Amino acid sequence: MASFVVCNTNGLHNTQLFPDKPHRFLQHLLNSSADFAFISETHFTPTNNPWALILNAIFASCMQKQRRCALIPLRPGVHFSNPHTDEEGWWITATVHTPHFPPMRMCGVYALNSGHHKFIKKIQSCRGL
Repeated sequence: MASFVVCNTNGLHNTQLFPDKPHRFLQHLLNSSADFAFISETHFTPTNNPWALILNAIFASCMQKQRRCALIPLRPGVHFSNPHTDEEGWWITATVHTPHFPPMRMCGVYALNSGHHKFIKKIQSCRGL
């Protein structure tokens, strides 16, 4: 069976208390027994992404720091195909491939605080789900 971690990080930028927060958080994920992770609210942008070199990772595209989602492989042999993201960084869909489980389609969402019904309807109408 494939396993995964879902978490909201409330920002993975360096701080005075945690100057290496992105690295430490990634290490915690890699120490888990999960195959992959969906992370919301990374606050990464295309030009400021300390995880940009993670092989086979998928990042939702958004220039605003208060959003951004990431789909990160945590085990050898795990990769993603047919990814779709929205232009505002709210969600990612992809097919997950692991060496020990059939491919599965997943959708990770960082939901809006208001207008939920319109937001969910928009996600459901997107190609790739």
